[in-house]
Amino acid sequence: MKKIVLIFCSFFLITLSYAQVADKKEYLATFVAELYKQWPNNKTQNLVFHGHSVPTGYYTAAIGVRTFDSYPFYTLKSLKDKYNFAVLNCIITSKGGENAKNGALRFESD
Repeated sequence: MKKIVLIFCSFFLITLSYAQVADKKEYLATFVAELYKQWPNNKTQNLVFHGHSVPTGYYTAAIGVRTFDSYPFYTLKSLKDKYNFAVLNCIITSKGGENAKNGALRFESD
């Protein structure tokens, strides 16, 4: 019984060390601070979206690819509406028709 408890406690402690919730005050704080800066003190911030057909903008074959209706560009628009002096790039590395597992393999080989 002691071995089972010890194993459980060890597993629990290891799990806790990996499963941490980000502190809302500190998570991305340096990124957000840059969004408030104005020229000439600001610098370009890159938003990079990895994925497959959804961030690419694929809907259905009948509609086609709607890049500006994809969530990366909605995210960019929302940030620009809030931080109008920020210099932001929206970079999409996704490939339509690819799934997440294949995308991960592509990044491992590139």
